[in-house]
Amino acid sequence: MTRAARRAPPPAAGAGAGADSEQYAASLEKAATALKQNAVDDPMSITGPTEAASVPDVEPISDPS
Repeated sequence: MTRAARRAPPPAAGAGAGADSEQYAASLEKAATALKQNAVDDPMSITGPTEAASVPDVEPISDPS
């Protein structure tokens, strides 16, 4: 059983509910695969910047009084 299938909601009461649960699990698995592929293609898309943004040097504001 895949991780997505374990997280799928329990099937609703009635005939054919198991198919809905399997379809939901397959949909989650497909989404996870797409996210993983996107992370490989563009690592910044998920993790964001890994280095601190550079901040320009500024002069302190002097007290006008």
